[in-house]
Amino acid sequence: MRVAAWICFLCLFAAGLTGCSSFNKKNGSTAPPAGGPGGVAPPKFPSTTDPILNTTSGAHSGHTIIAGRVLDEYGRPAANTYVRLVAVGEKDAATPVDIATSNEGYFTIPGLKQGADYKLIARAKTGEKMIAGQTQTSAPNVHIVIKMRKDLVGATTPDLPAPVGESKGPEKTARTLGTPEPLPAWKPGNGSTASISPDPASPRLSLEQELPAVKVPTPGPIPPPPSATPGFVDKGATWPPALSIPPPAIPRPDVKPLIPAVTPPPSPATGSTLGAARVPSCVLVGKQLINFALNDINGEPWEFKSNRQGKLILLDFWGTGCIHCRETLPFLKQLDQKYRGQGLEIIGLAYESSGSPQEQAYRVSSVMKGQGVTYRQLLGAGGTCPVRGQFGVRFIPTLVLLDENGWILWRHQGRPDRASLDELERWIQRRLPVKGM
Repeated sequence: MRVAAWICFLCLFAAGLTGCSSFNKKNGSTAPPAGGPGGVAPPKFPSTTDPILNTTSGAHSGHTIIAGRVLDEYGRPAANTYVRLVAVGEKDAATPVDIATSNEGYFTIPGLKQGADYKLIARAKTGEKMIAGQTQTSAPNVHIVIKMRKDLVGATTPDLPAPVGESKGPEKTARTLGTPEPLPAWKPGNGSTASISPDPASPRLSLEQELPAVKVPTPGPIPPPPSATPGFVDKGATWPPALSIPPPAIPRPDVKPLIPAVTPPPSPATGSTLGAARVPSCVLVGKQLINFALNDINGEPWEFKSNRQGKLILLDFWGTGCIHCRETLPFLKQLDQKYRGQGLEIIGLAYESSGSPQEQAYRVSSVMKGQGVTYRQLLGAGGTCPVRGQFGVRFIPTLVLLDENGWILWRHQGRPDRASLDELERWIQRRLPVKGM
């Protein structure tokens, strides 16, 4: 009996093993290939092609927003403010765009690339002054707060967008007080200086900024008005005689000479027996400067003969829109700090291409404040400036070193290299007494 029970148990166990092998073979078979008998196998759920799970278009995948609020210098919401968005570190960055804030100072910028870095520059106008502020963030970010102040306005602050419908062409360039002038495009070279292309038709590329020549047209002669011819009566004519009415006299238009208005000379300065010089004016005889006069950035006249204080005078012809001029400012600042106490006086003559004298003075003052320069700044009198004409300045920057009697000791026109700046400092050391001796 025990042997028969064991034989039955072994048969049942073998049948169980055979059933497991058949189950695994049935469930482990692969689905029929696509296009074969039985049709395409259904996709596993969820699928990347499921229209319900993919409701967003692929063109907008990864896009996000940046939002926040702009406050003025008193911490109040800033209305009538524009926020410029600039992509940072993108090779193919799109053109910067300006977004207007709401009356409560809020702004929202959608459609940005997720994880990308952006710079936000907010600016507005309070009266005749500008305030600005900026920050940098990565998208997405909806908790941005930009605080604006007057002292944050600099040479890199963009203009406010022109009103809708206003022309932006060359016939009307509306510039904002304190906004930077466009800088000329240049490429650094190995000690190269300014050059003039001999072919007028070829494109001109100069590392320095050339001052444009200005011609003042003169009015031509105006013909006198036609005279009236009196009528007469022919004896053979019928009565009543024909009347000869003279043509009406053409009024002579008022012709105003195209001569710039001359500022009335100020009261005689102390120490000048002949009175103060006219502004602008310059007298240069050979290589000796007799006198010149220009207004400073505060609107006050400054005269070389009566107002200079140094034993050596270094004139710097420059402009805020000239890259090489601004690159020279740190070196001139070092000379001023090192040799002012020994008798060196540096005077900047700024030549701006546009704007009123107040706007030009504001731009020059902003650059001086940003660079930490403290020596005196004068405003050049445009394309007809006699100081520029007498010194023959065609490119800026131009540096001229004068002694106390006005004789020209050293001069350099165009971008100064290291050797030229070392030569200038040797001239200063040779003419000034050594400190401490």
